[in-house]
Amino acid sequence: MGKGEAVENSGPVYSGIQKDYLQGLDNLRKLVTNIELDVLRLRKKFCGSATGDDDRYEEYLKTCNDKLLYCNNQLRKNHVKLEVIDGEVKLVSMLNKVRELGDRCNPEVIAALSEFWERLKDAVESAQLIKRKYLDSCFKRLKSSCVSYLGHGDIRLKLTKDYADVVKTYQATITDILNKLDQLTKGYTLEVRQDLFTDTTFTNRILIACDQKAFSLLRLVPDLTEKLWTVCRISTQWIDKDETYVHDISNYIREKRLQTRKKKFDLRNEKEKRKRLSESVKGAHHLFKDNKEKLAKIENELQSLADTVNKYVDTKKYKLNEVRHKEGMVDFLDISISQTSKNYTLQLKRSRLMREVRELEDNLKEIEQELADMEKDMNKKADERLCLQQTLDKNSVSYRTFRNDLEKLNKIVGNLQKEVEELSDSLTQMEIIQSVKTSPEKVEDFYERPATVKLAPSLKEKIQIRRKKMTDTKHISK
Repeated sequence: MGKGEAVENSGPVYSGIQKDYLQGLDNLRKLVTNIELDVLRLRKKFCGSATGDDDRYEEYLKTCNDKLLYCNNQLRKNHVKLEVIDGEVKLVSMLNKVRELGDRCNPEVIAALSEFWERLKDAVESAQLIKRKYLDSCFKRLKSSCVSYLGHGDIRLKLTKDYADVVKTYQATITDILNKLDQLTKGYTLEVRQDLFTDTTFTNRILIACDQKAFSLLRLVPDLTEKLWTVCRISTQWIDKDETYVHDISNYIREKRLQTRKKKFDLRNEKEKRKRLSESVKGAHHLFKDNKEKLAKIENELQSLADTVNKYVDTKKYKLNEVRHKEGMVDFLDISISQTSKNYTLQLKRSRLMREVRELEDNLKEIEQELADMEKDMNKKADERLCLQQTLDKNSVSYRTFRNDLEKLNKIVGNLQKEVEELSDSLTQMEIIQSVKTSPEKVEDFYERPATVKLAPSLKEKIQIRRKKMTDTKHISK
């Protein structure tokens, strides 16, 4: 809304959870508009205009500037020392001096400047009253309701932090402007501090239209009204930003709910995959372990057969040597028998040796048959070992692959779990902020009527339930 304008709007139609809160913001806008109307009335009264627009404002101040110049000229002609009119005391002093000139000074000019003095005092007093009214009706509500609520919980969301920074800037700027306004209104009697003036398009026009070096007091009221305009403008920006923040919270909650549902769906699917893969890992490990035990058993059997074969080979060698020895003895006996007539005993001995040789030969045949059978058995088990080793190698590869896939899936599940927790935490946090920010007592604070209870029980319960849910979710996930 421009200076000097007052427009009545029927206001937007709201719906949803924040309807009452947004209507409260509209009421706060009206309170700010009332301050603007008060400033406009101050301008109108000060410059004696029905509209109070910038042109009339400037015209009145230029007229006052011309009258002050006239008085200075009259005083100079009468050799009266001139002073810079930078405070109320200096203005009154000038008026007293020109009154002393009597007929040498135009009484209409004196009357006009006296009127200016009265209007000046009235405007300063009105500015102070408007400032106090603004503090009571607008600023305290802005500071208590149009805030980010960063303090609820340990999570710091970018949305809430950014708005908190904006609010901090708005509040600091308004406070600084009002402090300067205070200093100007309290100190203007003796001297107007020009370093406290605010540079705006309108005040710069006054700089051009009036002699600020000689009559800096002329800039006081325009600066006070500009400060109040600026405070109202920033307040409106603050309210608009707060409305945007409320909508952003709703959008954030809606978006995070969708994201949370999707992530939970993904998490369930990945957990199902992990469950199936875990079974595959267990199966692969069981098969690997079973085949490894079989391979160890075959290797033990092969080693046992090899040991047995070695024993049989040693026995065979021993038996062969024994056969050779006995055959040698038989040959010796044959020679002895042929050379003697009394050979009965030798023949008996020879017969016994021959029988022993035959028994040894039969025994050797049995050993050779046993060795042949054991060799076949060893070859068969060696083939089994080779086949089982190849199977075991495949089992090992499958087991490692499944295990690596399971480790990757565990990381995916862990990351998804963390994302779900973070989303749930931020969602719960923002829902709490929304509940507190748009609560009935906050809405009530926007209106000029007795405050209700500090916090509705239903809201307290809602917050406690959400916080408990957030805590329980963390414990379950762990």
